[in-house]
Amino acid sequence: MSIIKRFFQKQSAPNNPYKEFWNWFSENEKKFFDIVKDGEKIDEAFFAILSPRLEQLHKGIFFYRECLTKTLPNLS
Repeated sequence: MSIIKRFFQKQSAPNNPYKEFWNWFSENEKKFFDIVKDGEKIDEAFFAILSPRLEQLHKGIFFYRECLTKTLPNLS
C-alpha cells in the first residue's frame, strides 16, 4: 500500500465497551422484554445472559431483585 493511501485510510474508532454493550443490548431488547414480561425463566434467559456482559464493563456488578415476600432485606 502506498504511503499516501495509508495516510488517508480511515482509522477505525477505538473500542468503546459501553457503546458495544448498548449496541448488543439494543439488538436483544425485544427478546429481553418478552422474557421479563412473561415472568418465566428470568434468571436463566435474562440475567444469565446479561450478567457476563455487564461483568465485562464493571467487575463485581450484581443484581438486586424484589424478594418473594415483598419485604426488603436488611442490607446493612
